[in-house]
Amino acid sequence: MPHFGAFAAYAATLPASLSTDPDDLATLAKHLRALRPGTRPAQRVELVDAHADVQDAENATYAARELSRGLARLHAETHADKLRHAAVQSARAAILAVEPTAARMRGTDMPVTPSAIRAAALAYLQVDASPEEFAGISTGTPVVQVHCHRSGPYGRHITAQIAACIRTEEWTLPAHPPILLEFERLDGRLNGVENARKLLHRKDPKKAYLRVTDVPVEYIGITRP
Repeated sequence: MPHFGAFAAYAATLPASLSTDPDDLATLAKHLRALRPGTRPAQRVELVDAHADVQDAENATYAARELSRGLARLHAETHADKLRHAAVQSARAAILAVEPTAARMRGTDMPVTPSAIRAAALAYLQVDASPEEFAGISTGTPVVQVHCHRSGPYGRHITAQIAACIRTEEWTLPAHPPILLEFERLDGRLNGVENARKLLHRKDPKKAYLRVTDVPVEYIGITRP
């Protein structure tokens, strides 16, 4: 099974790369630290080095914010920005060394049994979940949700967003990044949900795109303005 914590860590590199908020760098640092257990020595070295780079960028960002506006602050912000970009690249390389597919979730990587979905959710949410949400992974119901919407001329284009998750009374807790499936509608008489169900579930189980075991599949239509 893929390292779902690595998928969460890689996702954390996006806000860290686009924002100047040091909190995004702090979150990325937490993900890198959480990835260390169970990794090989060479991978751990990369994670430790990347963590140090991210912390340096975070400290430089805070230092720049403490300066009064002027040329000195501008230079400090430029320096912090360079450190941030370099740290994100270092983090991505370290994460991909742990899980080479972490940059993009594939359908073949999706957990499809109740126990696999719970294990994936525990790894994926280990940094970001609250204690209450973390407890909900054990008590909630593993499901696969398919959110569908139609677009394009006459609604011919359909996008399905597929994710295994844990559903509780309070939350829907994802077990991995969503998988996007785009296709042309199969039957113009059917809505987006029915088209997606027709594509994902075939009469011959061996030809089905979505194969799950003892897990309910929930189809949810999305109305776009």
